[in-house]
Amino acid sequence: MKKMLFVSLLATLMLISFSCKKSDSTNTSTTTSFSAKVYGSTWTAATVTAVRLASVNSMTITALGSNPSETITMGFTASGTGTYTFSTEGNLAYVSIGGHSFMTITGGSTSNQVTITTFDVTNKRISGTFSFDGMDTNYIVYHVTDGSFQNVPMTIQ
Repeated sequence: MKKMLFVSLLATLMLISFSCKKSDSTNTSTTTSFSAKVYGSTWTAATVTAVRLASVNSMTITALGSNPSETITMGFTASGTGTYTFSTEGNLAYVSIGGHSFMTITGGSTSNQVTITTFDVTNKRISGTFSFDGMDTNYIVYHVTDGSFQNVPMTIQ
């Protein structure tokens, strides 16, 4: 089941990466950022994008490190500001950093969440915070804490 979720997330990520159009709006007064503590150290993205599939209220935020093989991808159902948990199979996060890859643990954990603080469809920007626990294929648990993303450009499809 975990492999199927991983393959589905990877396929969605590839589809989004290759099919997204550049946003026509450029707002030079906003600074885009994405960071989190992974393995206890702060990780900062070099680039970050968000794609919203409006017809199904689906949001995918993809952050790439300076090494493109380092990624944090979060997929979840969101219709606006609020807190969303990664406790169901439809909402999950995937991390590949420092040679380790892991996904969120689905189940009863309420600490696995993303909070959307700004959901601006007019200017196509999203901001918020996140934290979650993930597990790799060897059942080793990893913690992602103090996650934050600010003024991330959002493509709406």
